Amino acid sequence: MAGITGVLVLAGFALTTAIPLASVVAVALIGHAMFVNAPVDPVPTETVQSDPVQTAD
Repeated sequence: MAGITGVLVLAGFALTTAIPLASVVAVALIGHAMFVNAPVDPVPTETVQSDPVQTAD
C-alpha cells in the first residue's frame, strides 16, 4: 500500500487522495485472493483405501 501511495503522490495526487486510492487497491487484491482465486485443497490423484475392517471371530 505504501508503494502504491508513493507512486500516486509522485504522479501528482494529493496525499489525502493517494492513501484512500491505495487502500481500495489493497482491498481489491484481498477480495480477489479470497473469492475469485480462492485457495483450495489439492485433489489427490489416487484414492487411498484402507484395509477393510475385520470383525473378531
